[in-house]
Amino acid sequence: MPLHVHLDPVGGVSGDMILAALCAVGLDIAPLEQAFRSLGFNLRLRPIPRMVDCVLGTHLAMDLPDAQPLRHLDDMRAIVQALAVSDQVKDKAMATLRALGQAEAAVHGIPLEQVHFHEVGALDTVLDVVGAFWGLEQLCVTTVTCSALPWFRGVVVCDHGPLPLPAPATLQFMTHTPVMPTAAMQELVTPTGAVLVQAMTQRFTTGPVGCVLAHGVAYGSYHVQGICNGLRVYLYETAPEPGTCRADAAVFHAMQEYFVPSLQDASNQYPYGNQGGSMQGDHEHTHEHVHEHTHEHAHEHEHPGIGRHSHLAATVLHNANTFSLMGYAMARAGASCGGE
Repeated sequence: MPLHVHLDPVGGVSGDMILAALCAVGLDIAPLEQAFRSLGFNLRLRPIPRMVDCVLGTHLAMDLPDAQPLRHLDDMRAIVQALAVSDQVKDKAMATLRALGQAEAAVHGIPLEQVHFHEVGALDTVLDVVGAFWGLEQLCVTTVTCSALPWFRGVVVCDHGPLPLPAPATLQFMTHTPVMPTAAMQELVTPTGAVLVQAMTQRFTTGPVGCVLAHGVAYGSYHVQGICNGLRVYLYETAPEPGTCRADAAVFHAMQEYFVPSLQDASNQYPYGNQGGSMQGDHEHTHEHVHEHTHEHAHEHEHPGIGRHSHLAATVLHNANTFSLMGYAMARAGASCGGE
């Protein structure tokens, strides 16, 4: 079954947010880090949990070399061509970097060859762009869709002086693109984020159509007050026909073993039970004591038809992100892109 990704940039989008979003739905970033390190770049990539306004998501921490030279498009091309990634990833990455350079050239009125990538970053830009296409390839994703981009205002100060927001280069890629108004006075969409959305996305739509396998929230390097400052991502497969969207055996067993209280609503009913059929028959989830979102203890108990499982204190399992990723990983274990 083909896999798809839907991006919902309710709180904005940047290059590192896209890469963090792919990590949130199952991408192992370690091989990409190794590919750059093999070229002599002393960097480290770490997907880490980040809580923003009580919503847990994924942030991609990038430890990059402090001193970076100014790089032109030819310098970027040399890095991309030397990386141990597929030719398809290299071609898509270079086309995207060229488009980004052309936008900067048009804004500043200079030839493409004179554009240097200090404004959008150099090494981190290559990392974001290559990583986005490499990540889609690793996850066997065939189609990317995206919701409307958030509109924002304000001023950003750069090496050229103050620039209005959206930044002129960003605005080039937001033209002829669905947008939605916000009250934000800070940058929500970066040039790299905007160009990647254009390069990756086959169409703009309000949401995924199919069976959602995994989902997550990606956060960037700073928080914008007053909005949900995250990029939501959904990994899904197309349902062959109505009524066939259901978890397979691997996901079902994962639900049996790892289902935890934080995935229940206030009435202690499983959130999928009343609207889409229960996991395995209807049952009550009652105890002699009241469950809070976190526990002072760990205990095990039985559910009829579900089996014995643990309520663990303060673990990462207390979020739906990890649950959906765990189920997806189990369902996809051992599968290759061409095997389904």
